[in-house]
Amino acid sequence: MEYEIYKLPGLSIKAKLKDNDIEFTAEGFLKHMANPIVKQISEYFSTERPAIATEEKYVLSGWLPYIPSPALTRLLSNQVKIKMNGIKIPEQISIAVTGKCPCDCIFCCAKGIRAEPELTFDEIKSIIDQGIEMGTHLFTFDGGEPLLRKDIYDIISYANSTGSLTVMFTNGLYLDGDVAHKLKKAGLDTLQVSIDSPYQEEHDKIRKVKGIFKKATAGAQSAVEAGLFVSLYNVVRRTNSDRKTLNDLLSLAEKLGAHEVSFYDILAIGKWLEREDDTLTDEERESTIKFHKEVNQKGNKGPKVMAFSYFESPERFGCMAGRRWIHFTPAGDLIPCSYTPLTFGNIRETSLKNMWEKVRKHAEYTTENRACMIQDKEFRKRYIYPIPKDASLPYPIEKIQ
Repeated sequence: MEYEIYKLPGLSIKAKLKDNDIEFTAEGFLKHMANPIVKQISEYFSTERPAIATEEKYVLSGWLPYIPSPALTRLLSNQVKIKMNGIKIPEQISIAVTGKCPCDCIFCCAKGIRAEPELTFDEIKSIIDQGIEMGTHLFTFDGGEPLLRKDIYDIISYANSTGSLTVMFTNGLYLDGDVAHKLKKAGLDTLQVSIDSPYQEEHDKIRKVKGIFKKATAGAQSAVEAGLFVSLYNVVRRTNSDRKTLNDLLSLAEKLGAHEVSFYDILAIGKWLEREDDTLTDEERESTIKFHKEVNQKGNKGPKVMAFSYFESPERFGCMAGRRWIHFTPAGDLIPCSYTPLTFGNIRETSLKNMWEKVRKHAEYTTENRACMIQDKEFRKRYIYPIPKDASLPYPIEKIQ
């Protein structure tokens, strides 16, 4: 099966599916322009097996546009434009649609972040529209707990109507079969269900909600049955980065029918701000990267693994904050990522384009292929430590000298 996934006069990029494998090629007199892009994508896809591979679609990960899809076409179009003029765009936008949440997680990164007045449906639509105009191909909806918004299905449906990849996070407390079917009908592509531990007692303790493990796992299974791509989202800490725990989480995902397990390193931010010494060591981080590579080897079966310490490593795509990814708080502040408590403006006061230009002109966000900035001790010394203890967050970056 062969798909033409991008086309303009003088250039055609095709994806050929065969035996659970995929090959990308560029054709036309402008193919020299696209060859570096095709090579980078091909190298990444060639190292891993897909999560789903049928004649209808090829899904490497729930975090990446499906093949074929309008989102993938837009992603490739963006890469060609970036190659031609060097101007970056916000390829991925996450929006915290609410600050409300029934959980009180021990490492919540949203602690202290302004959440009122909450973005309206029309304001969220405006963010989506402005993102699409600039080339955004992926919208993620988180919180708080997105399912506390009655209009979350309308929000997802609107994002889906733009031909974008849609992703939503949930703690799973309100997730059941009916909700899962509504999310599927609205056009949600990927559902990230937060599972902080494969062990019920520990997960409930971390979330500070008794019984949430049973609710979340049952909800994840219902979402799979509804036809959603489901990933179990896990914050990797020192206490759960050992191989046994990682294997047990993968086994849980397989039992539930989930397609993927996503690992994100714990960061010294929010409630974990004062615990910089209680984050992953280089050895522990490397262990999750090794796990990612081992599980995703071609020929293996079962759920895949997405370890962001691998995906966003300098050797791959680097830290995406302010380069490919931006985040909006529930009150409309633009921050480089959901873990960076520094704002470049508010959508109620200025356009996405103007704020994005401000981000891209800032010295810290001009360097490409660097490691996670919130894990960078020098960045923390320059921009996190100087934030006043009693400051309202996110803090205007221009106030830090």
